[in-house]
Amino acid sequence: MGERYDAIVTLKDGVFPLVAAPYGKKCQAMALIRTGSGSAPGPTVHPAELDGAILEATDLHPAEATRLPSRDPDATEMVHLSGRMTPYRWAINGAPYAKNDPIVVQEGDRVRLQMKNMTQMTYPVHVHGHTFALPNGLRNGTVLVKPMSSVSIDRQADNPSLG
Repeated sequence: MGERYDAIVTLKDGVFPLVAAPYGKKCQAMALIRTGSGSAPGPTVHPAELDGAILEATDLHPAEATRLPSRDPDATEMVHLSGRMTPYRWAINGAPYAKNDPIVVQEGDRVRLQMKNMTQMTYPVHVHGHTFALPNGLRNGTVLVKPMSSVSIDRQADNPSLG
């Protein structure tokens, strides 16, 4: 959900389904790539690879050129994620979006956000207009915080037009 990756896929001649399944949900999406002749699979095709271990951003290793340069954070902020399905509401630090206290960051600061998901749902956290680094150095703009788990990210305040 919401995560983006660049990938290089090498295909031979034929018709190939690229199937993705979101973490914690019972659905999937499919794109069809045609490089030659062949029959298209049905919309419910389910590659066996989807039944294996889930590849997560923390399992990846970024290229050195794409890493956020290592440095200690200027500040650390706790971010408690909460919500419920009925009624459907999400909250950060106990308040819904735009009603919570903002985390104030100065241009150039590195802020470590220690996020704890207090729900039984996967919580996609997206920082608009910025990238951040996971502990393995991988840069991303969205991270999935699993139910009742924690993730820390380092955000570099390098886009002053977005705050």
